[in-house]
Amino acid sequence: MNALPPPLASLSLQLRPRLIIGFLLLAFAVLLGLHIAGRVAIHEFGHARNGWVSFFDIDLEQNLPTLFSSQLFLLSALLLTVISALERQRGNGYWLYWGLYALLFWYLSADDMLYLHDRLNRPMRAALGANGALYEAWIVPFGIGLTALAVISIGYLRSLPRRSLVLMLIAGFIFVGCKIGLEMLVGIHEQAQWLALHPGLDPAASHTSQDAPPLDLYHDVVSTFKHSGKFIGLIIYIYALLSHLQLITTEVRVRTASTPE
Repeated sequence: MNALPPPLASLSLQLRPRLIIGFLLLAFAVLLGLHIAGRVAIHEFGHARNGWVSFFDIDLEQNLPTLFSSQLFLLSALLLTVISALERQRGNGYWLYWGLYALLFWYLSADDMLYLHDRLNRPMRAALGANGALYEAWIVPFGIGLTALAVISIGYLRSLPRRSLVLMLIAGFIFVGCKIGLEMLVGIHEQAQWLALHPGLDPAASHTSQDAPPLDLYHDVVSTFKHSGKFIGLIIYIYALLSHLQLITTEVRVRTASTPE
């Protein structure tokens, strides 16, 4: 039996932000093109919202776009975790904030795959009597949480290098503006559709993901922009994290804690 080669002392990873972001943007562009092709197939050729159409539909769950979105959150969480560890080694007192954001993105990755936030809609509507712009009622607790996080993060944000701060603010503005802002427009429209189809129906019990209102062009356009903004915001954020990594370290090494027997 041939002897195994000696183990590597460490593994060095070279990060190329522009190459990584270029690949992610290309993947998003392909998914967006297939999603639009599916919408054309539905509206122009009468194709049902199933099969390949639903597999590439960025407005549905448990399909390829959902997997891609979840992996973007996961990559962000991983980068935030690495940065938190490096900032701690550098003696940066704000390393805990990097860790806090890492935990948030680990959760968002699971939420995006399992659509946990959608499960808040019915109880939040019932509790708040949410209508109109707040019809997609999950945005209420999430909006409060984001506001609180922004307030406690002021010092952390001021500590960031200008380039990192600008990129992160752009990413956050696009992500929140599209994910929450456009969700309000979707909510207003969906509620109007339901009340037109079911006069007198209680809005708090009118919508579930299993029996959504019929698709129309307005819903398609707004939802496409909403989800596209989420993808673009995440990709810019990943670029900001990769760029920040380049600012604080020249090399990322992975080492095992002990030598195998």
